[in-house]
Amino acid sequence: MANKVGRPKAYTDVEIMQQKIDKYFNECDINKDPYTITGLALALDLDRKSINNYAKDSEFFPTIKKAKLKVE
Repeated sequence: MANKVGRPKAYTDVEIMQQKIDKYFNECDINKDPYTITGLALALDLDRKSINNYAKDSEFFPTIKKAKLKVE
């Protein structure tokens, strides 16, 4: 049995992440703020590198990809 090293994931449930992403975009719309990757990262309490790491996870990939496309 291999030992996992490092921090545990902040998100284990895609739905919880999606709720925070939706909240971020809704708040931006209400405040007329632009969508940014940095803002998205802050809303998820992650850094940009962590967002990219979640994008490598097949479970989270569609959620992150859709959010990043919306920012673009």
